[in-house]
Formats: sequence, C-alpha cells, structure tokens
Amino acid sequence: MANRIMTTHVGSLIRPPKFVEVLHKLENKEPVEPGLYDKTLTQSVADVVRQQAEVGVDIVSDGEFGKGRNWAFYVHGRLSGIGARPLTPEEAKDPLASVGGGRDREAFPEYYAEADKATGLASRLGNRFVCNGPIKYVGQKELQRDIDNLKAAVAKVKVGLFVFMAFCATLFAVLQVADAGSAAADRGLQKEFEAIIAAVIGGCLLTGGFGSVIGAALGALIFGVVQIGIGYTAIDNNWYRVFLGGMLLAAVLFNNYVRRRVALGRA
Repeated sequence: MANRIMTTHVGSLIRPPKFVEVLHKLENKEPVEPGLYDKTLTQSVADVVRQQAEVGVDIVSDGEFGKGRNWAFYVHGRLSGIGARPLTPEEAKDPLASVGGGRDREAFPEYYAEADKATGLASRLGNRFVCNGPIKYVGQKELQRDIDNLKAAVAKVKVGLFVFMAFCATLFAVLQVADAGSAAADRGLQKEFEAIIAAVIGGCLLTGGFGSVIGAALGALIFGVVQIGIGYTAIDNNWYRVFLGGMLLAAVLFNNYVRRRVALGRA
C-alpha cells in the first residue's frame, strides 16, 4: 500500500492531432477509411496512458477519447430517446435554450465564434435537445470498446516495464561477465538485496509508492562507492552482510525522518 496520496484526474485530455483529424472528417461527414477511427482511437488511448504512467499518475484513464470531440454530444450514441429539433422563434431569443447556450455567449461572441468552429458546435447551434422516446442505454458495444482499449493500453505499459527490467538484467550480466572473464550460475546471488538497498538509499520506500529513477541511480552510485571503499580497508569480509543490513536500516530511518519533517512543514 502506497504511503502517500494516490494521484488521478477527471475529465478529457488533449486529443492527438491525427485523432482530431479523423474526428473532423466524421463531424463534417467526409469519407473515412474503414476501420481508421477504431485504429486511431486505440493507438491514441495507448499513447495517452503511457504518458500518464511516465509522469507518475497512479490511476490512469483513457482521456475520454471514446466520447468523440465533445462530451455533451456522445450521449446521442449511448442513449435512445434523445434527439434534437430546431429552435422555435421564441426559444431562439433565449440564450439558455439552444445547444451550448449561455449568457457568456453574449458577453464573449468573438471567442465562441472561433471555439464553435474548432469544436464542431457550430453545426449544432440553432437546435435544442429533446426527449422523443423511451430512454434506454444502447452503447454497450462502444462501452466495451473503451474498456478493452484502456485494458490493452495498461497491459502494454506493464509489458514495456517488464521488458525494460529484463534488458537491464541482461546488460548487468554482460558487464559482470566482461569484468570477471567468466560466468557462474551463483554470481548474481544476493544481488537483489543490494539492489533494494541502493533503491532505498536513493529515497524509495520499502512499502512502495514513492521514489524515482534518478534517486535509485544516485543510491546505486553511493552504494557502489562505499562497497568499493570497504575493499581497501582491513574490515573482515564476514561483516559485509551486517554492514549491508546496517546501511538499509539507516536509509529507512533517514527516509522516514525526512518525510516526517516535510509532512510537518506542509501542515
């Protein structure tokens, strides 16, 4: 369990340019290559999930990409019984009656002239949403598509992490063989313990949920320098594991002390 506040977000994220281009064509009823929308949507979700993971977002989302260009209109593809009709002359005088209406349109007409064109809302102005039949949810297929895209994107991030870890392990093995001039099955014994110590020295928590790659790299550098320094002393090698345990204990206590001071400073 993470010993910190987990981070997430709510709402739409910026659509990639290629995806926006496809959405523009669909909005303008231009011909689109079969399957292009689904293909572009899947790739866009994969990219935005990876970007969220890279910046440290704990609970990622699909950026609401499956909702098209505007969250207010995707309801027409997910619910039955919702339609649109032209405004009556009386309703046209009321800024709150039309689609996307509001008094801010009267206050900022230049902005909305540009925004309506960019978002596709211009083609829907002059209409009013109405209930014209029984309301039922009919978007099961699209919902399952969005769930599948998000799951696939998250799985791809996890696979990428595992592949990178395997690459690092392979690189370490190659460097170790190059240094020793031979290979042995037990040469990496206890190395995981040293890796944990290096990460904790760099600020990572044993409970997980906090730390950075840069911190772990600095911790490995500090640990390596100290380890090499021990070889030039008269300390008995039998005390090496005791020394490692002491370093781990000291790093944990120091990390907790620093975090406690930071928490008190924010209170």
